[in-house]
Amino acid sequence: MAAATRRKKKLDFPVMQFLAVLTVSMVLFLLFGFTHRAALNYRVQQRKAHLEQQYMLLVQENAQLTQRFQEVQTDAYVEQLARRELRWSRPGEKMVVIIAPPQAGAISTGRPETSSVPASAPEISAPPTIEPLDRWLELFFPTEP
Repeated sequence: MAAATRRKKKLDFPVMQFLAVLTVSMVLFLLFGFTHRAALNYRVQQRKAHLEQQYMLLVQENAQLTQRFQEVQTDAYVEQLARRELRWSRPGEKMVVIIAPPQAGAISTGRPETSSVPASAPEISAPPTIEPLDRWLELFFPTEP
């Protein structure tokens, strides 16, 4: 009978070790799966926040562009653009064009000069285009005395 009890003890001990190893491995497997899912969820939430921020910026830009589009389609804007860029006027209006004052030392005789300029003289470039408002300011408030 003593031999039977010894066998029983030997059989119980390996089963307990097997159950303990199985339990520990299951806990480690579940812990690894949980941390992997948590990290994946964190990355997805970060990407979602980034995309929501981009979406809000695009919504704001779309609102601004829609407002600008509506402004551009008005008759007042088209008229302003035609007057400023194309220098158009309405029928019956008189356009005033300001001619730049002659530069100091340059006397215009009304005739083209043919031989007074030497051939080796440097070429004078055309004056830069001056806006009408700047011409009016120059006319009433000259910068040089």
